Amino acid sequence: MTRRIEELYVRHGAMVHRRCRAILGNDEEAWDGVQEVFLKLAEDRVNFDAVASMTAYLFGMATHYSLNRLKREHRSVSPGEDLDGADPAGAPEDGWQRRIFLESLFARVEPLTRELAWYRWVDRMNWDEVALASGLSVSGARKRLAKLASYASRWKEARP
Repeated sequence: MTRRIEELYVRHGAMVHRRCRAILGNDEEAWDGVQEVFLKLAEDRVNFDAVASMTAYLFGMATHYSLNRLKREHRSVSPGEDLDGADPAGAPEDGWQRRIFLESLFARVEPLTRELAWYRWVDRMNWDEVALASGLSVSGARKRLAKLASYASRWKEARP
């Protein structure tokens, strides 16, 4: 088991680091994320043969860890400027208003929904990639983001 995790670290460690750094914005925190992801992989005793794509699995773990760390530390979980040009329904067009709206919205939704939004609107993944990275079906991912978009529109209308 330890040997397998070492092999995965050698093969995928840099990708996990890049993902954590992209979300956390800090190299040192990203290395903490790499350690946490591979430690969790060892602790959970993952059945590696049952994982369809180890790359997608680790990518999802890195995303989940990073977004949760931001939330735990009460730091922004909004992609901010990276969302310019994306289309989360209900988000204002103006940069600073958009950022505040998205930070407030993301604080009110489940971690998996935040991950889906990040994959789709920031990483610009297609639906198949979103499904693979999240472990959901394409229709499940679409339904969650459709609910988020509907919620965002209603919430925007209700705000002063």
